[in-house]
Amino acid sequence: MDNTIPTQGVTRRSFTTALAWSVPVVAVAVAAPSASASGALAASAYDISEVEVGDSFPLSIDVTEGGTPLDDGTVVTVSLTNTAVLEFDPDADGFVTPTIASVPIVGGVANAIVLVRAFGTTTGAVAYGSSQATYVVGVTQA
Repeated sequence: MDNTIPTQGVTRRSFTTALAWSVPVVAVAVAAPSASASGALAASAYDISEVEVGDSFPLSIDVTEGGTPLDDGTVVTVSLTNTAVLEFDPDADGFVTPTIASVPIVGGVANAIVLVRAFGTTTGAVAYGSSQATYVVGVTQA
């Protein structure tokens, strides 16, 4: 007859089972914060002043997402609502393009070259991914 007393404790099988159930819980808890970390896109344009009709000039727009400037090299799409005031002139040669331009971010700013058609105020939008933000820009004479 065997007089050994069975030992109490954790078996290899129960430890492995517990480990297998805890891994998915940890993975879900770690993945959740990154999904909620994105923020809203925001854009604000600098007014253009001391220009004449027919001048090509940079339209500078600060672009942030969740309050943080977009990384250098990120390409955003910039559009103009009213082409009676400004039109895109990418080569600064007076030959304008449609009202949409793809512009890389440099130092948190999108710089699109525009041709001044008139003085006044116009609006536009910046799009990045599935987000969009509007801006207002004033154009005044020299």
